[in-house]
Amino acid sequence: MQRQDGQILVGSTSEQAAFDKGITESAREELLAFAQHILPAARSYPVIRQWAGLRPGSPGNIPVLGPLSTSSQVLLATGHFRYGLTTAPITAEIITDLVLGRSPSLDIQPYGLPTQF
Repeated sequence: MQRQDGQILVGSTSEQAAFDKGITESAREELLAFAQHILPAARSYPVIRQWAGLRPGSPGNIPVLGPLSTSSQVLLATGHFRYGLTTAPITAEIITDLVLGRSPSLDIQPYGLPTQF
């Protein structure tokens, strides 16, 4: 993707690395090869920056939504992994309903806190 300033942004990869935000050489090489394949002129472009981030996930990549426990005032909305952006609207609706004491439009029982935690 070319940014408004003319720079080209290439990404991304996904690795199971716990909380390690280190950059791997294999990911760098894979992305560089991809960019140069689809845009051969990129062979002459310098790599200016690369970074890594964390995508919190949950077992099975099923988000955790709802109360921390049956007597808790703590609500959870986590574990969306790479689907956070696309599921944000329904997550916001569900959490809003719970905060306001309404029944959510979606049955959240399957999205409760997994026993693995």
